Amino acid sequence: MNMNRQLALTWLNGHVAIRRCRHGFLAYNTSDNVIGESIDRYGEWAEIEVGLMCEFLTPGDTALDIGANNGTHAIALAQAVGPSGAVYCFEPQPYVFRLLMTNLCLNELQWCQAFQCGISDTPGSAWLPGYDYTENRNYGAIPLNGYNPGIPVSEAELNRKVHVDLRTIDGLKLIACNLIKIDAEGMEEQVLRGGEATIARFRPVIYAENNDRARSQGCLDWLLSHGYVVYFHNPAAYNPDNFYHNPNDMFGSACEQNIIAIPEERHTRELPLVRARSAADFLEK
Repeated sequence: MNMNRQLALTWLNGHVAIRRCRHGFLAYNTSDNVIGESIDRYGEWAEIEVGLMCEFLTPGDTALDIGANNGTHAIALAQAVGPSGAVYCFEPQPYVFRLLMTNLCLNELQWCQAFQCGISDTPGSAWLPGYDYTENRNYGAIPLNGYNPGIPVSEAELNRKVHVDLRTIDGLKLIACNLIKIDAEGMEEQVLRGGEATIARFRPVIYAENNDRARSQGCLDWLLSHGYVVYFHNPAAYNPDNFYHNPNDMFGSACEQNIIAIPEERHTRELPLVRARSAADFLEK
């Protein structure tokens, strides 16, 4: 079902809006010029990658959403696993975390737990600039312990540091884990290393951002050496079959750059994707 965009707007106050979107209600920052704007125009964000992840989940499963932002993926994953399953979400940005919590409540996802922290290879702490979230920026591309050179940040924001706790996947002491989604702005390999025991025990499917050639090799090497079959998944950012049926493409030729890793023992069919045969492989946009 596609929905009329105007009818989908439920609430607007300053820089926060709530819309009826593909997977439920979403509160979002209207000043976020990528995820927020995509929700505003299309009623969804990164739906093609969401759809692929959900293919590997069944009711009762457990999924991790590392780098959950405001919950666009977490809500869909929670619906895929249902009330008998569990989703654990991790988002370090305080303002964005509050949007995530709002969305879990709006959609009554009691089997979805959220934690305001980052995930890495060792427990500890990190920092973020104290961003003014009313400024027009891409708040889905904010790294820990620094800033993205492509995203403007003021000296005042850099000086107003926000401290963030770091945890590890292994430290969660999970009793099940079927899928791990990682969008950690360059820390994907550290996330994997901090979950080595959990990954060895449960052998989950892993879906991770892979948009930096310099960091890709370490992540691929880890996965391939731990018995995973790895595919590149670079879907177009614009989904022509979007929820609001909006024919106007705000993304142009932009695409997402990700990998999906399947344990060798569960790899029963080839996916219609480019396979990573070595750690040196990289699929450009």
